[in-house]
Amino acid sequence: MIVHETEKKLAAYRARKKREALINHYKARVKNMLPSFLSKKDEPELPDPSEETSRSLLEVASPLDEPEDCCSEPEEPQPFTTIDYVRYLLYFLLWVTTYALFIQLQFGTVFLIVSGLMGIFLNTRTGPKKANEISAYSVFNKNCEKIDGTLDGEKMTQQMLYGGFAR
Repeated sequence: MIVHETEKKLAAYRARKKREALINHYKARVKNMLPSFLSKKDEPELPDPSEETSRSLLEVASPLDEPEDCCSEPEEPQPFTTIDYVRYLLYFLLWVTTYALFIQLQFGTVFLIVSGLMGIFLNTRTGPKKANEISAYSVFNKNCEKIDGTLDGEKMTQQMLYGGFAR
């Protein structure tokens, strides 16, 4: 009786994980169909959803497992290469050509506004914060630490009272 219930739970868990893997697989395929300039960095390839996992329910749902820190490895920005400059030049020329076409169709302003909104959206980070990265908002930092160059009331008062001798 107990073994039968455990097998049912295990089968339900495996079916749910297989469905999630299939959804993730299709999401990755759709993401790969988009042009490469929309993606910020290469995504790791997802496992094939048709593969059956042989782990037991206790192995998978162990409460003692520590969550992995996704932010532990800081990424160093890669310097631009000549290919990157050529690619961005080609993107800019494509944008200018499309803009000229929309001007001829009398939709230049609409194209300019939509492309500006797309530029804002594509340059906004949506991923998690890197380890030890300081936020611009001091309330989110450890010990409410401020970033360099922050101007607050105390600093303004010191500069007004003591002039150039303020720290």
